[in-house]
Amino acid sequence: MPGGIVEGRSREVCAPGPAAAVSALEAERSAREAAEAEVVRLRQLHLAEKVARAGAVAAQRRLAFLDDLSAHLAETVDTAELAAGVVALAVPAVAEYAAIYLDGEAGLALAASAGPGSLGAAAASLGAGPGSLIARAVAGAPVAEAGIRADGEDPLALVAVPLAVAGRSLGALVLVSPEAAVRHGPSGLALAADVARRAALALDHARLLGEANAAARAREEFLAVASHELRGPIGTLRMAVQLLMRDARTGSSRPPEARLRLIERQADRLVALADRLLDVSRITSGRLELAREEADLAALVRDVVARVADEAAEAGCPIRCDAAEPVLAHVDPARVEQVISNLLSNALKYGHGTPIRVAVRAVGERATVEVADGGIGIAAADLTRIFGRFERAVSGRNYAGLGLGLWIARRIVEAHGGTIVVASAPGQGSTFTIELPATLPG
Repeated sequence: MPGGIVEGRSREVCAPGPAAAVSALEAERSAREAAEAEVVRLRQLHLAEKVARAGAVAAQRRLAFLDDLSAHLAETVDTAELAAGVVALAVPAVAEYAAIYLDGEAGLALAASAGPGSLGAAAASLGAGPGSLIARAVAGAPVAEAGIRADGEDPLALVAVPLAVAGRSLGALVLVSPEAAVRHGPSGLALAADVARRAALALDHARLLGEANAAARAREEFLAVASHELRGPIGTLRMAVQLLMRDARTGSSRPPEARLRLIERQADRLVALADRLLDVSRITSGRLELAREEADLAALVRDVVARVADEAAEAGCPIRCDAAEPVLAHVDPARVEQVISNLLSNALKYGHGTPIRVAVRAVGERATVEVADGGIGIAAADLTRIFGRFERAVSGRNYAGLGLGLWIARRIVEAHGGTIVVASAPGQGSTFTIELPATLPG
């Protein structure tokens, strides 16, 4: 009995109690939670490492892309090559599709693009007209849109950033990617803006260089044409003077009037050439001034027609003047006479012995002057070009002239707030129409 009592007491002392069991469970749970937390921490570290590695790789790719872009922009000064190279480098480094739109005289137009044609068609369907995403970017506001659907395509993400230099907009850089593969986060938008800034500077430098080269070519062409035009009347003057001197030495009884008239005409040609050269300087420097007054255009036209009557008779081009009724307008009479004289001179030069018609009429608050001939006419492709500086629709070998008359005429008419247009076809003559405001512009 005593031994059994001792054994029972021993088992009672060694068995764990409820508090010890609870403590063991808590320790086990704490260890498990610590292990799970460590696993989560390691996973987060691994993920952070992957993100950091991906960011470093992306940064290296961006730097490599920008290096390639800078090298390309430094290699060429041709606008088309610049734009094509920028979009080619941008795909796929920045987007799946890239395009550059440039704002020119004809409005906003696609200059270059790269990437899948389907994305290009989708981007084009968004339009570049007023109020469109691209037009908003051209106006100076970067655009970043997601979830765009065009022509049944999957959702697209589009970024359009302005190409601007010194506050002047040149166009826009457009980047498009499927929304599932979009790369246009804040860093992507910043990269697109950086690309647009670099491209805009290069495009503007190319434009300036092109303008400088064009100006140099125009100057050389002008000097060549001017020297040729000056040699003509100067040579004729020398010949007429030599003939007069020979008559004086030989005691010829030939009347000198014909040769004196020739000298006078050549002197007038030289004065006209000098005046045109001065007009070019005034117009290009913005110093063309108008002395407006109320004038009768019909009387101005009659005076000009009377002055060229002898030249018209020699050319075999009778002039019919339809300017009987007064037509009043607020104009600079001398400048308007200059324009009409130029148009009549062209009609005599290219009329080939055909009649010339000059008409003046009032149409509402506008006054019109028409000069029509039946000469060689002008091809449709040249109807706009002939109003440019140094532009001619015919060969300078067959017809003399600086190629400045119509350019000066257009600038003078536009300075009055008017227009000058031409209707013509080869072999059917030409009709030039000047339209001027009858009253002072408001």
